[in-house]
Amino acid sequence: MARLTAPLARLLPFWGVRWVRRRRDRHRRDSAPLAPDALRALAGFFPEETLAIARVAVVPRLSISRLLGVSRRLGLPTVDVERILGITYLDTIVVPERRAAPLPLAILFHELVQSNLFRSQ
Repeated sequence: MARLTAPLARLLPFWGVRWVRRRRDRHRRDSAPLAPDALRALAGFFPEETLAIARVAVVPRLSISRLLGVSRRLGLPTVDVERILGITYLDTIVVPERRAAPLPLAILFHELVQSNLFRSQ
């Protein structure tokens, strides 16, 4: 197991932001706006701007194996990717096909909370 040295720890935020932006850009191309029914249901909970820019990308399978590999090497806890219901990259929500038809509002709500947190930073 690798030790997290001080110089490496200082670079993690930079690498993390870069990784999130690249993942967002990759998935944004194949994403779609929120469905009108979802927009109506969520309108009272989120700022209009958050809902207007949010997009959903459906993928065969979530692919975060590199991130999990780095986490394991650093001795950080990891998760079972099959248990992840969705992941948000800034304003783009990525969900696996098995969860997307139809996308439960609870998942969408949770991911929009993450998106709104990104927007407020």
